[in-house]
Amino acid sequence: MRGGGRSIPDFFGATPAPANVGQVNSGGYELELKFNKRFRELYLWSSFALTHAKNEIKFADDPVLFPDYQKKQGFPPIGQIKTQLNTGFYNNWDEVYASVPTETNDLAMLPPGYYDLLDFNADGVINSFDAVPYGYSEVPQNSFNSSLGFEYKNFSVMAQLYGVTNASRVVPLMNFAANTNVVFDHVRDYWSKENQNATSFCPDGRRGGERILGGIIIYMMPLISVLKQLNWLIFLTEMKIDGLKIRE
Repeated sequence: MRGGGRSIPDFFGATPAPANVGQVNSGGYELELKFNKRFRELYLWSSFALTHAKNEIKFADDPVLFPDYQKKQGFPPIGQIKTQLNTGFYNNWDEVYASVPTETNDLAMLPPGYYDLLDFNADGVINSFDAVPYGYSEVPQNSFNSSLGFEYKNFSVMAQLYGVTNASRVVPLMNFAANTNVVFDHVRDYWSKENQNATSFCPDGRRGGERILGGIIIYMMPLISVLKQLNWLIFLTEMKIDGLKIRE
């Protein structure tokens, strides 16, 4: 553990030395299936591999008085994503004035059309202590790999499919970044007075993206469904024909 991550009081006056502190339980399994068949000059083959791995932090050097949701211990897995939550949008000025102030960037909440962030610990201010565990870690729990191909005389083709599930990806698409007139497609359904059930905030120059107070508040993509969220990468890795030459 790095010194800055250790539970040392501020009056220590310096960054403590790194230490091997903590306990993690890890487990999982692997499965691999293969198939090969030859029909004279035609050769068919395929393989499928599945890896499942999980871990849980059994002990971490967390501050004793931290609430459970702010601790690393007991929240699997390592690298668990934490984020602030929103309860909707500020739809009018009354909701803006009645909202909980943020520790920094409070003016970015003005005017109506931005997220109404949840003061999770009810301390009267929105800050990093309101970030809660959300989704999964960025390290996938499940990995899939499948490959298949055939060979016929001097011609061969192979394709590989790869995918993961139970992982969360943070997508910080920044609108109007570096004074550019760039707005991403995900804000097409933006908030307006006539569209208060939108899926995105109302973009302007002060609301560049989804980051605030160092926390990610929306547009996180949990990869939890093989059919809906799985991204397959298909590669044609080998194709050769005897006697064929390609010239530039």
